Amino acid sequence: MIVAAAAMKTKNDAVDQNIEEIDRIMLRVQRLGAAYLFLGEAVLNGFDGLQWIYDEDYRKHAIEADGKIMQRLASLCSKHSIGLGVGFYEKSKGKIFSSYLIMNETGDIKAKYQRISQGWKCGSVTDSRYQEGSKYEVIELGSTQCLLAICGDLWTEHFLNGIQEMTFDTILWPLYIDYSTEEWINEARSLYCEQVKKINKRTIMINAINEDEGGASGGVMIITGNGSVEDEVEMNSDRILVFEL
Repeated sequence: MIVAAAAMKTKNDAVDQNIEEIDRIMLRVQRLGAAYLFLGEAVLNGFDGLQWIYDEDYRKHAIEADGKIMQRLASLCSKHSIGLGVGFYEKSKGKIFSSYLIMNETGDIKAKYQRISQGWKCGSVTDSRYQEGSKYEVIELGSTQCLLAICGDLWTEHFLNGIQEMTFDTILWPLYIDYSTEEWINEARSLYCEQVKKINKRTIMINAINEDEGGASGGVMIITGNGSVEDEVEMNSDRILVFEL
């Protein structure tokens, strides 16, 4: 299956604007002939799209996985005849999660995954209503079994122990990392490759772009199970990476 991944330019607390950007990218992906588009962590809200005031976040910022906003994305899937993977802040049963939703080309939900590591939260937040999921998720896309993980999920050692017992082919790894270009090239890039090598599975790493000061600079990277780079989109680029899943 031919799919695509892109480091989307995202705005914090600007869902309508972010949906417009998703629509533009999906049109480009449709023309490239890919069956799915995968985007980064929390791109629908923007990574800093929460205020960390629970009542306000639950009422105004977090999004229902089956609500009206996601129905708009489902309509885009039908419009462009491609599937979509998108990160967002989810509200469900009184809790808020950092989640990732995958829809097929008709907008039906194929999988929803809730981040299991805690690094998405503002450091001062102790409110247990901002919550993590409890397990990894594996989804079948075409003939490929894909494990979903968000950012720090692949850096938390006690979670990684469980991966070794699971059966899958590839990891989809949406994240939000704000290294400078120099930090990434000189140090962090090799650390991420080494981390994937520990797991020994082909991994699709998908960042986002946020132009606010200190925001993420993007980048998409396919890392092989031996830790080498199969293909990548450099930072600060809107190029779409098309590849065989």
